[in-house]
Amino acid sequence: MRLIGHLESPGAAATFSQYLQIQGITNELEQEHNRWAVWVHSEDELDKAKTLLSGYLGNPEHPRFRVAALTRALVPQESEQDPAPQPAPPARALASQEPHRSEMAADRPRMGPLTMALVLASVVISLVSGFGDNLDLLGPLFIAPFTVKGNMIEWLPGLRNIASGEIWRIWSPILIHFHFLHVFMNMLWLVYLGGMIESRDRTWRLALLVLAIGGISNLAQYLLSGPNFGGMSGVVYGLLGYIWMKCRYQPDSGYYLSLNTVTFMLIWFFLCLADIVPGVANGAHTFGLLTGVAWGFTSARWCARRPRRARHS
Repeated sequence: MRLIGHLESPGAAATFSQYLQIQGITNELEQEHNRWAVWVHSEDELDKAKTLLSGYLGNPEHPRFRVAALTRALVPQESEQDPAPQPAPPARALASQEPHRSEMAADRPRMGPLTMALVLASVVISLVSGFGDNLDLLGPLFIAPFTVKGNMIEWLPGLRNIASGEIWRIWSPILIHFHFLHVFMNMLWLVYLGGMIESRDRTWRLALLVLAIGGISNLAQYLLSGPNFGGMSGVVYGLLGYIWMKCRYQPDSGYYLSLNTVTFMLIWFFLCLADIVPGVANGAHTFGLLTGVAWGFTSARWCARRPRRARHS
């Protein structure tokens, strides 16, 4: 283990330790008289941990650190990588350092206007169409028109309607949902992920992401299986990939995703891909996720190479 520095209060030490854990950096705290030493297990993580500590000392009230305080306050933390108990500040000392709940709530993602509009449109279309039962009503929203004959569907190849001017069909399938759980889960994740992006990077960034991810995932799904599909899942996986890469490669971006969230979403992704969960638009999931990952990684690496002054302009 290597020592990376000291923090003066037990609350600050516990919050920063939790933030390191969120970043995948295993660490321990050790009390030394009236201050706390921060030790990092891996030599490979040393430089990154020192950079994060410098950022914390310079601005401990930054949202990314306060989210760590919120996680520590609401979820009992245990070491997942080392079974040996770690020294921790006394509970009473920690409580005295906690931010007020109203302050912590201010760092939670807020549902901005675009997120709200997407949620409302999806819910209204789901209800009016009887969760996909009224195909005549939904016809203009599918990526291409089709007819149902028994258990089969028929459609004309290509994207003739889009080429003739019905451009909205590239994106409108994201608003179609086929049952209550489908729309409920997609909207839950959209509020969380889309709200996070919109509250940190403004509405225009979320709009660009939705247009790019939605368009690519819809076109991919159409080419793989035809026009009878819908749902926000491809966009949701794209937003997940974008935030995931920003957290991993741009720690000062202000984004936060817990390891449990990423793990759950990836397990669900592979369960669907293996057809254990049937009837899922896996092409939209896959290409949505890949688009978000590529965008988030490229954005994070580009921001990391920019001069620090430019990043604050």
